[in-house]
Amino acid sequence: MEILRNPYLNRSMIKDPREFYGRKREITRIYSRLSASHPQCISIVGDRRIGKSSLLNYIYHEANRAKYLNPPDDFVFVFIDLQEERVGTLSDFFDHLFEFLNEALDGRFTVGEQPGYQGMRQLVARLEREHLKLIILFDEFDAITKNQNFDPEFFSFLRSIANRYDVAYILSSGSELQHLCHTKEIAESPFFNIFWNLRLGPLTHAEAQQLICEPSTAAGYNLQDYVDYLLDFAGHFPFFLQIASAAFFDYLLDYPDTDSPDLTEITDLFHQEADQHFSFLWEHLDSLHRTAIRTILEGSEIPPEQQDALMKLQRDGYVIEKDGKYRLFSSGFADYLNAQALHQPERMVASPEDVTPKDYRTEVIAVIDLCDSSGIANRYGANLLMEVLQVLREVIFPICREHNVQFLRSKGEDFLMTFLTRQDAIEVVMTVLKQIDAYNQTSTLEVPIGIHVGIHSGETRVGWENDRYGDAVNCAFRVASLQPNEMLEVDGGILKAELPLKDAIFITEHVHEEIKAIDEIRCQCIGLFKLKGIAERHMIYQVLCDE
Repeated sequence: MEILRNPYLNRSMIKDPREFYGRKREITRIYSRLSASHPQCISIVGDRRIGKSSLLNYIYHEANRAKYLNPPDDFVFVFIDLQEERVGTLSDFFDHLFEFLNEALDGRFTVGEQPGYQGMRQLVARLEREHLKLIILFDEFDAITKNQNFDPEFFSFLRSIANRYDVAYILSSGSELQHLCHTKEIAESPFFNIFWNLRLGPLTHAEAQQLICEPSTAAGYNLQDYVDYLLDFAGHFPFFLQIASAAFFDYLLDYPDTDSPDLTEITDLFHQEADQHFSFLWEHLDSLHRTAIRTILEGSEIPPEQQDALMKLQRDGYVIEKDGKYRLFSSGFADYLNAQALHQPERMVASPEDVTPKDYRTEVIAVIDLCDSSGIANRYGANLLMEVLQVLREVIFPICREHNVQFLRSKGEDFLMTFLTRQDAIEVVMTVLKQIDAYNQTSTLEVPIGIHVGIHSGETRVGWENDRYGDAVNCAFRVASLQPNEMLEVDGGILKAELPLKDAIFITEHVHEEIKAIDEIRCQCIGLFKLKGIAERHMIYQVLCDE
Protein backbone atom coordinates (compact mmCIF):
# COMPACT_ATOMS: atom_id res chain seq x y z
CA MET A 1 0.00 0.00 0.00
CA GLU A 2 1.46 3.34 -1.07
CA ILE A 3 -0.25 6.42 0.34
CA LEU A 4 0.65 9.37 -1.85
CA ARG A 5 -0.68 12.18 0.35
CA ASN A 6 -3.50 13.20 2.67
CA PRO A 7 -6.12 14.73 0.32
CA TYR A 8 -8.37 16.07 3.09
CA LEU A 9 -6.30 18.85 4.66
CA ASN A 10 -7.88 21.92 3.06
CA ARG A 11 -9.86 23.85 5.67
CA SER A 12 -10.38 27.04 3.65
CA MET A 13 -12.41 27.95 0.57
CA ILE A 14 -12.09 25.36 -2.20
CA LYS A 15 -10.71 27.13 -5.26
CA ASP A 16 -10.05 24.21 -7.60
CA PRO A 17 -13.38 22.92 -9.05
CA ARG A 18 -11.85 19.44 -9.29
CA GLU A 19 -11.76 19.34 -5.47
CA PHE A 20 -15.37 20.47 -5.09
CA TYR A 21 -17.90 17.72 -4.34
CA GLY A 22 -21.67 17.73 -4.19
CA ARG A 23 -24.18 20.59 -4.36
CA LYS A 24 -25.24 19.60 -7.90
CA ARG A 25 -28.88 20.49 -7.26
CA GLU A 26 -27.94 23.87 -5.77
CA ILE A 27 -25.52 24.62 -8.63
CA THR A 28 -28.12 23.82 -11.27
CA ARG A 29 -30.73 26.01 -9.58
CA ILE A 30 -28.36 28.95 -9.23
CA TYR A 31 -27.22 28.90 -12.85
CA SER A 32 -30.83 28.41 -13.98
CA ARG A 33 -31.85 31.64 -12.22
CA LEU A 34 -28.87 33.51 -13.64
CA SER A 35 -29.85 32.32 -17.12
CA ALA A 36 -33.34 33.80 -16.90
CA SER A 37 -34.20 36.60 -19.33
CA HIS A 38 -33.56 38.92 -16.40
CA PRO A 39 -31.00 37.33 -14.02
CA GLN A 40 -32.33 36.68 -10.53
CA CYS A 41 -30.74 37.64 -7.20
CA ILE A 42 -29.82 34.81 -4.81
CA SER A 43 -29.09 34.74 -1.09
CA ILE A 44 -27.09 31.71 0.10
CA VAL A 45 -27.53 31.13 3.83
CA GLY A 46 -25.77 28.52 5.90
CA ASP A 47 -23.99 27.91 9.16
CA ARG A 48 -20.27 28.30 9.65
CA ARG A 49 -18.11 25.86 7.66
CA ILE A 50 -21.01 24.59 5.57
CA GLY A 51 -19.28 25.54 2.29
CA LYS A 52 -20.86 28.88 1.30
CA SER A 53 -17.62 30.45 0.09
CA SER A 54 -16.63 27.31 -1.82
CA LEU A 55 -20.01 27.24 -3.57
CA LEU A 56 -19.71 30.91 -4.50
CA ASN A 57 -16.24 30.32 -5.92
CA TYR A 58 -17.52 27.33 -7.91
CA ILE A 59 -20.28 29.47 -9.42
CA TYR A 60 -17.74 32.20 -10.18
CA HIS A 61 -15.18 29.89 -11.82
CA GLU A 62 -14.87 30.60 -15.54
CA ALA A 63 -14.89 26.96 -16.64
CA ASN A 64 -18.17 26.34 -14.82
CA ARG A 65 -19.75 29.42 -16.36
CA ALA A 66 -18.84 28.07 -19.77
CA LYS A 67 -20.48 24.76 -18.86
CA TYR A 68 -23.77 26.08 -17.48
CA LEU A 69 -24.39 29.46 -19.19
CA ASN A 70 -25.28 29.90 -22.83
CA PRO A 71 -23.59 31.94 -24.10
CA PRO A 72 -21.15 32.59 -21.22
CA ASP A 73 -19.69 35.67 -22.93
CA ASP A 74 -22.95 37.51 -22.28
CA PHE A 75 -22.09 37.62 -18.57
CA VAL A 76 -19.63 39.66 -16.52
CA PHE A 77 -18.84 38.09 -13.11
CA VAL A 78 -17.29 39.90 -10.14
CA PHE A 79 -16.39 38.16 -6.85
CA ILE A 80 -15.84 40.25 -3.71
CA ASP A 81 -14.91 38.71 -0.35
CA LEU A 82 -16.17 41.37 2.05
CA GLN A 83 -14.13 40.04 4.96
CA GLU A 84 -10.88 39.84 3.05
CA GLU A 85 -11.24 43.19 1.29
CA ARG A 86 -12.06 45.10 4.50
CA VAL A 87 -14.82 47.18 2.95
CA GLY A 88 -15.47 49.55 5.84
CA THR A 89 -16.95 52.58 4.09
CA LEU A 90 -19.09 53.38 1.06
CA SER A 91 -15.99 54.75 -0.66
CA ASP A 92 -14.12 51.48 0.01
CA PHE A 93 -17.03 49.51 -1.40
CA PHE A 94 -17.16 51.34 -4.73
CA ASP A 95 -13.37 51.50 -5.05
CA HIS A 96 -13.10 47.72 -4.71
CA LEU A 97 -16.13 47.08 -6.93
CA PHE A 98 -14.77 49.25 -9.77
CA GLU A 99 -11.33 47.70 -9.42
CA PHE A 100 -12.76 44.20 -9.85
CA LEU A 101 -15.02 45.36 -12.69
CA ASN A 102 -11.99 46.67 -14.53
CA GLU A 103 -10.35 43.26 -14.19
CA ALA A 104 -13.50 41.40 -15.26
CA LEU A 105 -13.96 43.63 -18.34
CA ASP A 106 -10.34 43.40 -19.43
CA GLY A 107 -10.27 43.15 -23.22
CA ARG A 108 -13.84 44.38 -23.70
CA PHE A 109 -13.73 48.01 -22.64
CA THR A 110 -12.21 50.20 -19.95
CA VAL A 111 -14.19 51.43 -16.97
CA GLY A 112 -13.94 55.20 -17.19
CA GLU A 113 -16.71 56.06 -14.78
CA GLN A 114 -15.88 57.36 -11.31
CA PRO A 115 -16.61 55.03 -8.36
CA GLY A 116 -19.88 55.99 -6.67
CA TYR A 117 -23.62 55.92 -7.14
CA GLN A 118 -23.67 57.98 -10.33
CA GLY A 119 -20.69 56.21 -11.86
CA MET A 120 -22.26 52.82 -11.12
CA ARG A 121 -25.52 53.83 -12.80
CA GLN A 122 -23.64 54.97 -15.87
CA LEU A 123 -21.57 51.79 -15.98
CA VAL A 124 -24.47 49.32 -15.71
CA ALA A 125 -26.36 51.30 -18.37
CA ARG A 126 -23.32 50.95 -20.66
CA LEU A 127 -23.11 47.22 -19.94
CA GLU A 128 -26.74 46.85 -20.92
CA ARG A 129 -26.15 48.69 -24.19
CA GLU A 130 -23.39 46.15 -24.84
CA HIS A 131 -25.91 43.35 -24.05
CA LEU A 132 -23.88 42.23 -21.03
CA LYS A 133 -25.38 40.93 -17.80
CA LEU A 134 -23.57 41.80 -14.57
CA ILE A 135 -23.40 39.20 -11.77
CA ILE A 136 -21.82 40.34 -8.50
CA LEU A 137 -20.98 37.71 -5.87
CA PHE A 138 -20.57 39.02 -2.32
CA ASP A 139 -19.11 36.61 0.22
CA GLU A 140 -19.98 37.39 3.88
CA PHE A 141 -22.48 40.11 2.94
CA ASP A 142 -23.45 40.53 6.60
CA ALA A 143 -20.25 42.60 6.89
CA ILE A 144 -22.25 45.22 4.95
CA THR A 145 -25.64 44.86 6.65
CA LYS A 146 -24.06 45.19 10.10
CA ASN A 147 -21.93 48.20 9.12
CA GLN A 148 -23.41 51.57 10.12
CA ASN A 149 -21.66 53.27 7.19
CA PHE A 150 -24.13 51.64 4.82
CA ASP A 151 -27.47 53.39 5.17
CA PRO A 152 -30.91 52.72 3.63
CA GLU A 153 -29.97 54.76 0.55
CA PHE A 154 -27.24 52.21 -0.27
CA PHE A 155 -29.62 49.23 -0.18
CA SER A 156 -32.24 51.17 -2.14
CA PHE A 157 -29.59 51.88 -4.79
CA LEU A 158 -28.60 48.23 -5.10
CA ARG A 159 -32.26 47.26 -5.48
CA SER A 160 -32.96 49.91 -8.10
CA ILE A 161 -30.15 48.90 -10.46
CA ALA A 162 -31.01 45.21 -10.07
CA ASN A 163 -34.62 45.97 -11.00
CA ARG A 164 -33.84 48.33 -13.89
CA TYR A 165 -30.81 46.66 -15.48
CA ASP A 166 -29.53 43.13 -16.12
CA VAL A 167 -27.77 43.05 -12.77
CA ALA A 168 -28.01 40.28 -10.16
CA TYR A 169 -26.34 39.66 -6.80
CA ILE A 170 -25.40 36.37 -5.20
CA LEU A 171 -24.86 36.86 -1.48
CA SER A 172 -23.62 34.55 1.24
CA SER A 173 -24.23 34.98 4.97
CA GLY A 174 -24.47 32.96 8.15
CA SER A 175 -28.10 33.92 8.84
CA GLU A 176 -31.00 35.50 7.04
CA LEU A 177 -29.75 39.00 6.28
CA GLN A 178 -32.74 40.76 7.83
CA HIS A 179 -31.58 39.41 11.20
CA LEU A 180 -28.13 40.95 10.75
CA CYS A 181 -29.00 44.57 9.96
CA HIS A 182 -27.80 47.44 12.11
CA THR A 183 -31.17 49.24 11.95
CA LYS A 184 -34.80 48.15 11.75
CA GLU A 185 -35.27 50.42 8.73
CA ILE A 186 -32.68 48.44 6.76
CA ALA A 187 -34.04 45.10 7.97
CA GLU A 188 -37.42 46.08 6.56
CA SER A 189 -35.94 47.36 3.30
CA PRO A 190 -37.52 46.13 0.02
CA PHE A 191 -33.95 45.23 -1.02
CA PHE A 192 -34.31 41.82 0.61
CA ASN A 193 -37.51 41.05 -1.32
CA ILE A 194 -35.62 40.62 -4.61
CA PHE A 195 -33.75 37.50 -3.45
CA TRP A 196 -34.39 33.81 -3.85
CA ASN A 197 -33.17 32.21 -0.62
CA LEU A 198 -31.04 29.08 -0.76
CA ARG A 199 -30.18 27.40 2.55
CA LEU A 200 -27.14 25.13 2.53
CA GLY A 201 -27.33 22.04 4.69
CA PRO A 202 -25.59 18.66 4.78
CA LEU A 203 -24.61 16.75 1.65
CA THR A 204 -26.86 14.02 0.31
CA HIS A 205 -25.80 10.43 0.99
CA ALA A 206 -24.47 10.04 -2.56
CA GLU A 207 -22.54 13.33 -2.37
CA ALA A 208 -21.04 12.43 1.01
CA GLN A 209 -19.98 9.03 -0.31
CA GLN A 210 -18.36 10.70 -3.31
CA LEU A 211 -16.41 13.06 -1.03
CA ILE A 212 -15.10 10.06 0.90
CA CYS A 213 -14.26 7.75 -2.00
CA GLU A 214 -12.97 9.82 -4.90
CA PRO A 215 -10.17 11.81 -3.18
CA SER A 216 -9.08 8.76 -1.16
CA THR A 217 -8.86 6.57 -4.27
CA ALA A 218 -6.77 9.20 -6.08
CA ALA A 219 -4.45 9.38 -3.05
CA GLY A 220 -3.81 5.63 -2.97
CA TYR A 221 -6.33 4.19 -0.49
CA ASN A 222 -10.03 3.83 -1.24
CA LEU A 223 -12.14 4.42 1.85
CA GLN A 224 -15.19 2.70 0.32
CA ASP A 225 -15.22 -0.05 2.96
CA TYR A 226 -15.38 2.58 5.73
CA VAL A 227 -18.11 4.83 4.31
CA ASP A 228 -20.73 3.76 6.86
CA TYR A 229 -18.28 4.17 9.73
CA LEU A 230 -17.23 7.66 8.60
CA LEU A 231 -20.79 8.81 7.96
CA ASP A 232 -21.88 7.58 11.37
CA PHE A 233 -19.43 9.53 13.46
CA ALA A 234 -18.89 12.54 11.15
CA GLY A 235 -22.33 12.88 9.58
CA HIS A 236 -23.04 14.40 6.16
CA PHE A 237 -21.58 17.85 6.79
CA PRO A 238 -18.63 18.29 4.38
CA PHE A 239 -16.38 19.97 6.95
CA PHE A 240 -16.64 17.16 9.52
CA LEU A 241 -16.35 14.54 6.77
CA GLN A 242 -13.10 16.21 5.71
CA ILE A 243 -11.80 16.03 9.29
CA ALA A 244 -12.83 12.37 9.68
CA SER A 245 -11.28 11.33 6.37
CA ALA A 246 -8.14 13.33 7.15
CA ALA A 247 -7.85 11.49 10.48
CA PHE A 248 -8.07 8.18 8.61
CA PHE A 249 -5.24 9.18 6.27
CA ASP A 250 -3.10 10.53 9.12
CA TYR A 251 -3.39 7.10 10.71
CA LEU A 252 -2.45 5.37 7.44
CA LEU A 253 0.59 7.61 7.04
CA ASP A 254 1.68 6.71 10.59
CA TYR A 255 1.09 2.98 10.01
CA PRO A 256 1.69 2.38 6.28
CA ASP A 257 1.97 -1.43 6.69
CA THR A 258 -1.30 -1.94 8.51
CA ASP A 259 -3.88 -4.31 7.04
CA SER A 260 -6.52 -3.51 9.65
CA PRO A 261 -6.83 0.18 10.63
CA ASP A 262 -7.53 0.81 14.31
CA LEU A 263 -10.86 2.62 14.19
CA THR A 264 -10.66 3.58 17.86
CA GLU A 265 -7.40 5.44 17.29
CA ILE A 266 -8.79 7.06 14.14
CA THR A 267 -11.81 8.24 16.10
CA ASP A 268 -9.48 9.75 18.72
CA LEU A 269 -7.59 11.58 15.94
CA PHE A 270 -10.92 12.90 14.64
CA HIS A 271 -11.88 14.27 18.05
CA GLN A 272 -8.53 16.03 18.46
CA GLU A 273 -9.53 18.40 15.65
CA ALA A 274 -13.32 18.17 15.59
CA ASP A 275 -14.05 18.79 19.27
CA GLN A 276 -13.14 22.47 19.15
CA HIS A 277 -15.62 22.90 16.29
CA PHE A 278 -18.25 20.87 18.13
CA SER A 279 -17.68 23.25 21.04
CA PHE A 280 -18.23 26.26 18.78
CA LEU A 281 -21.38 24.69 17.36
CA TRP A 282 -22.80 23.92 20.80
CA GLU A 283 -22.07 27.37 22.17
CA HIS A 284 -23.81 29.07 19.24
CA LEU A 285 -27.04 27.17 19.73
CA ASP A 286 -29.62 28.96 21.84
CA SER A 287 -31.05 27.46 25.01
CA LEU A 288 -34.20 26.05 23.36
CA HIS A 289 -32.20 24.09 20.80
CA ARG A 290 -29.81 22.85 23.50
CA THR A 291 -32.75 21.64 25.55
CA ALA A 292 -34.14 19.73 22.56
CA ILE A 293 -30.74 18.12 21.95
CA ARG A 294 -30.52 17.08 25.59
CA THR A 295 -33.95 15.46 25.29
CA ILE A 296 -32.78 13.53 22.22
CA LEU A 297 -29.60 12.35 23.95
CA GLU A 298 -31.67 11.17 26.93
CA GLY A 299 -33.90 9.19 24.57
CA SER A 300 -37.00 10.92 25.91
CA GLU A 301 -40.09 11.89 23.96
CA ILE A 302 -39.95 15.43 22.54
CA PRO A 303 -42.54 17.55 24.43
CA PRO A 304 -44.77 20.02 22.53
CA GLU A 305 -42.81 23.08 23.69
CA GLN A 306 -39.65 21.71 22.01
CA GLN A 307 -41.25 20.89 18.65
CA ASP A 308 -40.36 24.20 16.98
CA ALA A 309 -36.73 23.88 18.06
CA LEU A 310 -36.69 20.28 16.85
CA MET A 311 -38.02 21.29 13.43
CA LYS A 312 -35.28 23.90 13.01
CA LEU A 313 -32.59 21.43 14.06
CA GLN A 314 -33.93 19.01 11.46
CA ARG A 315 -34.08 21.71 8.78
CA ASP A 316 -30.46 22.67 9.45
CA GLY A 317 -29.35 19.03 9.43
CA TYR A 318 -28.29 18.70 13.06
CA VAL A 319 -31.01 16.18 13.91
CA ILE A 320 -32.07 13.19 11.80
CA GLU A 321 -35.32 11.25 12.05
CA LYS A 322 -35.35 7.55 11.24
CA ASP A 323 -38.14 5.09 11.95
CA GLY A 324 -39.87 7.65 14.15
CA LYS A 325 -36.79 8.19 16.32
CA TYR A 326 -34.50 11.19 16.48
CA ARG A 327 -30.72 11.22 16.68
CA LEU A 328 -27.95 13.75 16.21
CA PHE A 329 -26.30 14.09 12.80
CA SER A 330 -23.01 12.72 14.14
CA SER A 331 -22.26 10.13 16.79
CA GLY A 332 -19.00 12.02 17.28
CA PHE A 333 -20.97 15.14 18.23
CA ALA A 334 -23.14 13.07 20.58
CA ASP A 335 -20.02 11.57 22.19
CA TYR A 336 -18.53 15.03 22.62
CA LEU A 337 -21.67 16.34 24.30
CA ASN A 338 -21.99 13.34 26.60
CA ALA A 339 -18.33 13.56 27.59
CA GLN A 340 -17.86 17.30 27.93
CA ALA A 341 -20.25 20.03 26.92
CA LEU A 342 -23.28 18.90 28.89
CA HIS A 343 -21.20 18.79 32.06
CA GLN A 344 -19.07 21.91 31.65
CA PRO A 345 -19.79 24.68 34.18
CA GLU A 346 -20.60 27.19 31.47
CA ARG A 347 -23.83 28.17 33.21
CA MET A 348 -23.57 28.49 36.97
CA VAL A 349 -25.81 29.90 39.69
CA ALA A 350 -24.64 30.52 43.23
CA SER A 351 -27.61 28.83 44.87
CA PRO A 352 -29.42 25.59 44.00
CA GLU A 353 -32.84 27.21 44.02
CA ASP A 354 -35.09 26.54 41.06
CA VAL A 355 -35.53 29.57 38.85
CA THR A 356 -38.54 29.64 36.55
CA PRO A 357 -38.42 31.48 33.22
CA LYS A 358 -39.50 35.13 33.33
CA ASP A 359 -38.30 35.69 36.90
CA TYR A 360 -36.65 39.08 37.29
CA ARG A 361 -33.62 40.06 39.33
CA THR A 362 -31.59 43.19 39.96
CA GLU A 363 -27.96 42.34 39.21
CA VAL A 364 -24.64 43.67 38.08
CA ILE A 365 -23.87 42.43 34.58
CA ALA A 366 -20.33 42.01 33.26
CA VAL A 367 -19.47 41.05 29.69
CA ILE A 368 -16.04 39.91 28.54
CA ASP A 369 -15.68 39.82 24.77
CA LEU A 370 -12.73 38.60 22.70
CA CYS A 371 -11.26 41.38 20.55
CA ASP A 372 -11.12 40.94 16.76
CA SER A 373 -12.34 37.34 16.74
CA SER A 374 -13.25 37.56 13.03
CA GLY A 375 -9.82 38.95 12.22
CA ILE A 376 -8.12 36.12 14.12
CA ALA A 377 -10.16 33.50 12.25
CA ASN A 378 -9.53 35.15 8.88
CA ARG A 379 -5.79 35.68 9.34
CA TYR A 380 -4.80 32.61 11.36
CA GLY A 381 -7.66 30.16 10.89
CA ALA A 382 -10.52 28.82 13.02
CA ASN A 383 -8.25 26.43 14.89
CA LEU A 384 -6.30 29.28 16.47
CA LEU A 385 -9.54 31.09 17.32
CA MET A 386 -10.77 27.98 19.15
CA GLU A 387 -7.46 27.74 21.01
CA VAL A 388 -7.72 31.38 22.11
CA LEU A 389 -11.30 30.88 23.33
CA GLN A 390 -10.26 27.79 25.26
CA VAL A 391 -7.53 29.81 27.00
CA LEU A 392 -10.16 32.38 28.00
CA ARG A 393 -12.39 29.65 29.45
CA GLU A 394 -9.49 28.21 31.41
CA VAL A 395 -8.81 31.65 32.89
CA ILE A 396 -12.37 32.89 33.46
CA PHE A 397 -14.18 29.83 34.84
CA PRO A 398 -11.85 29.16 37.83
CA ILE A 399 -11.86 32.85 38.80
CA CYS A 400 -15.66 32.94 38.73
CA ARG A 401 -15.93 29.81 40.87
CA GLU A 402 -13.85 31.54 43.56
CA HIS A 403 -15.99 34.70 43.65
CA ASN A 404 -19.62 35.58 44.18
CA VAL A 405 -20.80 34.88 40.64
CA GLN A 406 -24.57 34.48 40.39
CA PHE A 407 -24.56 33.27 36.80
CA LEU A 408 -21.98 32.58 34.08
CA ARG A 409 -22.30 31.49 30.51
CA SER A 410 -19.98 31.34 27.54
CA LYS A 411 -21.45 31.64 24.05
CA GLY A 412 -19.10 32.01 21.10
CA GLU A 413 -16.63 34.85 21.66
CA ASP A 414 -18.25 36.39 24.73
CA PHE A 415 -18.72 35.60 28.42
CA LEU A 416 -21.70 36.89 30.38
CA MET A 417 -21.70 36.89 34.17
CA THR A 418 -23.84 38.48 36.86
CA PHE A 419 -23.06 39.54 40.45
CA LEU A 420 -24.76 40.86 43.55
CA THR A 421 -22.41 43.84 43.92
CA ARG A 422 -20.49 46.13 41.59
CA GLN A 423 -17.28 45.59 43.57
CA ASP A 424 -17.49 41.82 43.03
CA ALA A 425 -17.87 42.35 39.30
CA ILE A 426 -14.91 44.71 39.06
CA GLU A 427 -12.66 42.46 41.15
CA VAL A 428 -13.39 39.48 38.91
CA VAL A 429 -12.80 41.26 35.59
CA MET A 430 -9.65 42.95 36.92
CA THR A 431 -8.31 39.55 37.94
CA VAL A 432 -9.16 38.15 34.51
CA LEU A 433 -7.44 41.06 32.78
CA LYS A 434 -4.29 40.62 34.84
CA GLN A 435 -4.14 36.86 34.21
CA ILE A 436 -4.62 37.35 30.45
CA ASP A 437 -1.80 39.91 30.48
CA ALA A 438 0.44 37.45 32.34
CA TYR A 439 -0.48 34.72 29.87
CA ASN A 440 0.42 36.94 26.92
CA GLN A 441 3.89 37.53 28.38
CA THR A 442 4.84 33.87 27.97
CA SER A 443 2.37 32.65 25.34
CA THR A 444 3.52 30.92 22.16
CA LEU A 445 0.28 31.78 20.32
CA GLU A 446 0.68 33.67 17.05
CA VAL A 447 -1.44 36.54 18.35
CA PRO A 448 -1.79 38.08 21.83
CA ILE A 449 -5.21 37.75 23.45
CA GLY A 450 -7.11 41.01 23.83
CA ILE A 451 -10.49 41.45 25.50
CA HIS A 452 -13.23 44.07 25.84
CA VAL A 453 -15.00 44.39 29.21
CA GLY A 454 -18.30 46.14 29.87
CA ILE A 455 -20.17 46.43 33.20
CA HIS A 456 -23.69 47.71 33.83
CA SER A 457 -26.33 47.09 36.48
CA GLY A 458 -30.08 46.80 36.31
CA GLU A 459 -32.97 44.39 36.02
CA THR A 460 -32.38 41.08 34.26
CA ARG A 461 -34.98 38.58 33.09
CA VAL A 462 -34.14 34.96 33.90
CA GLY A 463 -34.90 32.66 30.98
CA TRP A 464 -34.48 28.98 30.22
CA GLU A 465 -31.29 27.40 31.61
CA ASN A 466 -31.08 30.52 33.85
CA ASP A 467 -29.79 32.61 30.93
CA ARG A 468 -30.15 36.40 31.33
CA TYR A 469 -32.02 38.78 29.04
CA GLY A 470 -33.25 42.35 29.03
CA ASP A 471 -32.18 45.91 28.32
CA ALA A 472 -29.58 45.90 31.10
CA VAL A 473 -27.89 42.85 29.56
CA ASN A 474 -27.95 44.45 26.11
CA CYS A 475 -26.42 47.59 27.55
CA ALA A 476 -23.52 45.64 29.11
CA PHE A 477 -22.79 44.04 25.72
CA ARG A 478 -22.76 47.44 24.02
CA VAL A 479 -20.44 48.89 26.67
CA ALA A 480 -18.04 45.99 26.08
CA SER A 481 -17.66 46.96 22.41
CA LEU A 482 -17.45 50.76 22.46
CA GLN A 483 -16.37 52.42 19.22
CA PRO A 484 -15.03 55.96 18.64
CA ASN A 485 -17.88 56.80 16.23
CA GLU A 486 -20.36 56.29 19.11
CA MET A 487 -18.53 58.76 21.36
CA LEU A 488 -19.25 62.40 22.15
CA GLU A 489 -16.27 64.14 23.77
CA VAL A 490 -17.01 65.93 27.04
CA ASP A 491 -15.14 68.14 29.50
CA GLY A 492 -13.09 65.96 31.81
CA GLY A 493 -13.15 63.04 29.37
CA ILE A 494 -10.71 61.87 26.73
CA LEU A 495 -10.41 62.38 22.98
CA LYS A 496 -11.97 59.90 20.55
CA ALA A 497 -8.51 58.99 19.28
CA GLU A 498 -7.51 58.02 22.83
CA LEU A 499 -10.31 55.50 23.33
CA PRO A 500 -8.71 52.14 24.21
CA LEU A 501 -10.10 49.41 22.00
CA LYS A 502 -8.86 46.46 24.03
CA ASP A 503 -7.74 45.44 27.52
CA ALA A 504 -9.91 48.07 29.17
CA ILE A 505 -12.76 47.83 31.68
CA PHE A 506 -15.65 50.18 30.85
CA ILE A 507 -18.49 50.88 33.28
CA THR A 508 -21.68 52.93 33.04
CA GLU A 509 -22.33 55.99 35.17
CA HIS A 510 -24.79 53.97 37.28
CA VAL A 511 -22.00 51.57 38.25
CA HIS A 512 -19.53 54.42 38.77
CA GLU A 513 -21.80 56.16 41.26
CA GLU A 514 -21.76 53.09 43.50
CA ILE A 515 -18.01 52.46 43.48
CA LYS A 516 -16.46 55.94 43.21
CA ALA A 517 -16.05 56.12 47.00
CA ILE A 518 -14.03 52.89 47.10
CA ASP A 519 -10.38 53.92 47.37
CA GLU A 520 -9.06 50.69 45.88
CA ILE A 521 -10.91 51.29 42.59
CA ARG A 522 -9.68 54.19 40.44
CA CYS A 523 -11.67 55.41 37.44
CA GLN A 524 -11.48 58.06 34.75
CA CYS A 525 -14.25 59.62 32.70
CA ILE A 526 -14.23 58.59 29.03
CA GLY A 527 -17.15 60.39 27.41
CA LEU A 528 -20.80 60.26 26.44
CA PHE A 529 -21.91 57.39 24.20
CA LYS A 530 -24.96 56.64 22.07
CA LEU A 531 -25.12 52.86 22.31
CA LYS A 532 -26.75 50.93 19.50
CA GLY A 533 -30.26 49.82 20.42
CA ILE A 534 -30.21 51.77 23.71
CA ALA A 535 -32.51 54.77 23.93
CA GLU A 536 -30.60 57.19 26.16
CA ARG A 537 -26.96 58.26 26.02
CA HIS A 538 -24.61 56.86 28.68
CA MET A 539 -21.65 58.46 30.38
CA ILE A 540 -18.91 55.83 30.37
CA TYR A 541 -15.97 55.50 32.75
CA GLN A 542 -12.86 53.34 32.61
CA VAL A 543 -11.61 51.37 35.60
CA LEU A 544 -7.86 51.89 35.83
CA CYS A 545 -5.86 48.77 36.61
CA ASP A 546 -2.63 48.98 38.57
CA GLU A 547 0.51 48.75 36.46
